[in-house]
Amino acid sequence: MDTQEYSVATVLSSFSHCELPNLTDYSVLNKVDSEEFFFDPPLKLHEHLQSGPFILISSPGAVGKTTLAKHIAYKYHGLYWNTAAKRVSGTAFAGEVAHAVGIGKGQQQDLFYENLKSGKSFVVLDAFDEAALISQHEGIESFLEEIGSILRDSSGPSIILTARTEMAEFLLKTCQKYGFGITHYSIEYFHEASASEFIYQYLSYQKRNITAAQKTEIQKYIDHIASIIGNNQPRTFIGYAQVLRILARQVEDVLNSSDDLDSLRLSMKVNSSSHLIYSIIQELLLREQKKLDYLKDRILPHYKDPESIQVVKNLYSKDEQLLRLMSFITFNGAISVSDYDACSKLLQEDQKLYQEALNSWLPQHVFLQERTVMPIFKEYLLAETLLNPSLEIFSDVNDSSIRSQIKLPSRVFLDCYLAISKNTVQGDHIFYIDVAYLSQTTVNQKTLCDIGPLESDDIDDADADSNLYLTFTDSLTPNKPALQVRICQDSNKPIYLNRLENMSVNFDGRLILKCGLFSDHVSIRNSTIECDTLELAGSEIVCETYNAEENRIIIHSNVTRAPGCKIIVRGTKNVKIDIPPQKELKQLLYEFSAYWYSFDSISVSTSEHDAIEQFVYGLKKVLEQFKVDKYGDDPAKFKDKIDARCHTGVKSRVLNFLKDRNIVYEDDYVYKCSLHLMDEYGINRTAYIQQNCSNLSLAYNRYIEWFDQNIK
Repeated sequence: MDTQEYSVATVLSSFSHCELPNLTDYSVLNKVDSEEFFFDPPLKLHEHLQSGPFILISSPGAVGKTTLAKHIAYKYHGLYWNTAAKRVSGTAFAGEVAHAVGIGKGQQQDLFYENLKSGKSFVVLDAFDEAALISQHEGIESFLEEIGSILRDSSGPSIILTARTEMAEFLLKTCQKYGFGITHYSIEYFHEASASEFIYQYLSYQKRNITAAQKTEIQKYIDHIASIIGNNQPRTFIGYAQVLRILARQVEDVLNSSDDLDSLRLSMKVNSSSHLIYSIIQELLLREQKKLDYLKDRILPHYKDPESIQVVKNLYSKDEQLLRLMSFITFNGAISVSDYDACSKLLQEDQKLYQEALNSWLPQHVFLQERTVMPIFKEYLLAETLLNPSLEIFSDVNDSSIRSQIKLPSRVFLDCYLAISKNTVQGDHIFYIDVAYLSQTTVNQKTLCDIGPLESDDIDDADADSNLYLTFTDSLTPNKPALQVRICQDSNKPIYLNRLENMSVNFDGRLILKCGLFSDHVSIRNSTIECDTLELAGSEIVCETYNAEENRIIIHSNVTRAPGCKIIVRGTKNVKIDIPPQKELKQLLYEFSAYWYSFDSISVSTSEHDAIEQFVYGLKKVLEQFKVDKYGDDPAKFKDKIDARCHTGVKSRVLNFLKDRNIVYEDDYVYKCSLHLMDEYGINRTAYIQQNCSNLSLAYNRYIEWFDQNIK
């Protein structure tokens, strides 16, 4: 990979002579008529698969792909297509081109294609991550195949694709599969040194002039945030376009309320790097509340009883602001003092005064721009509507708003949700946290998600299998879980999922697969499911694998399937299904009949070994019983609990192997697991939790040696 950073102008220098096509209709192939604020991000070249029609620009979430896509279309006279706006497939491109130039005008359609091939015109295809949730990977693949076939003899690139990092990998492999030329760039995080310039240019875009002294204060604030973050990679925080916009809007708000930046120092009370985005947003809301202090001071003498006094002091509180904002955007700018129940305790004349204040201040709220909520704050509002009981009535409204714009949650949502929920997630919100965490994935990195129980640090604690967690692990740091989030629910409640990609689900309970907010199908890709009961409630369950990926479904008790639920197996079809042997269950899942498999083989022939998949399954079932915390000593577990769960089949054989090699050893009434010997055998938690057979081949070979000596 080229480590040099390029400007957008350098990468797109060949587009400087492009001409905007004259179309009959611009509803899908959009013409961008005005430029939003844009700050040139650094780009890095990652791959160049021969010359061809495609340029791919990828990035983690919230780094500015859509802003860049629209900037490119505006500045270089191209067409912008939000691929998430409607389903795409193998006929979508030609169909939309025909619609745009006019149905029946084949000559104009041919001219459009010729201009694309010669580089006179280009199209930016944005939001492939969101598009995949609607069109599925199959639709995206056929869409790219169609475009590549039409433009196969192009003289240069004319189609720009944007996607988050993980989807970018799929787009690259698709182009490689069909022999289409593609060049891949990634948007890098803004440098910390660019943060102040970003803010200056934003203020200039908003036609705000700032003095040298004010620039000094802005830089002090940025330096303060960087010092709070310390060694936790400030570029991946301050380098987020969304975060920089929050900071810029924060500074703009201060400038609107005073001639200096002294009040900016209020935000410097943040004393922890934990949930810093959320903390900054709370400061913004507090500053909004303080704008009405003049009114409170004016009417407070009218009240004597403690309850009414408190109502006045709490006017325009955080909850009230959020509720009024949701009402404002839901009901087309309507503002009524009665929208917030507590205001009914105000005197009539004070209600009139407050109504006038709301009419003045609410449309100017820091969250709003041109009477709509700015994108940077929509994710915060999503977190609040999911978790804040006072906003529950707006959850469906917010869902509808998100559907209409289809933007996946990112770092902003993750930070805010975990701050509000105190680092827990509800069983039906897992999708949001998973997608938001994945938004941070960078090129050459893969994020793995594990759903399963963790035990307490105290060996004497009761069994904690109902203590479920999301554990996210980055491939670049496989032995250090990047984030652990407790799943907050009773043990008898199910887990709901509508997307499983690079995920391991392992718990004693009920899992329900259902369609979610962003898609009309459930996707299972390169994942493992193991639970007691599986309910297929989605209208379509797509089990897909590509290249060396594999899906595994292991059900111990029962499976149910909703009427009309379709099951589709797609791709390389590397699938293994292990369910109870009842005939009715096999008939219920007849689409999986070619993929039945037994992971926990009860007996083995003396002429055969356990397959590596069975060995890894047994390894996982033994070692997952041990707590994962490392405090210098080896993890431990009561012997009777290990023996009770691992006394049959491959689990018993693997446990005996581990004991024979002292990887698992007895210490009074517990088993302990030697971390040193695990390393020597190449065994790590990420590999066995994700059942990564290739990474456990050394341990398997040692197991075969033991097997031949002790089992045959």
